[in-house]
Amino acid sequence: MSWPARLSALMEMHDQLRDEFVDFQEFCDVFPRFIKQLVDRFGSTEVTCFEQAQVMANSANKLHRDAAGEWLARHYARGAR
Repeated sequence: MSWPARLSALMEMHDQLRDEFVDFQEFCDVFPRFIKQLVDRFGSTEVTCFEQAQVMANSANKLHRDAAGEWLARHYARGAR
């Protein structure tokens, strides 16, 4: 699955899970751990595109978030995507 397709699927899952969790704090605890597990399973933490950065920015793993933030800063600092 491509990163754009993964991001699209995760956005749908995010919205559905958010509707199903009564406790917002519980959702905020669970969803980032879910993303971390997915990124770990994908096995690629070198960010190569905007959509991958978006996914990794939501991970419970600080290294994932940092990699996403660095990629976004580099690419948006010059106005590119």
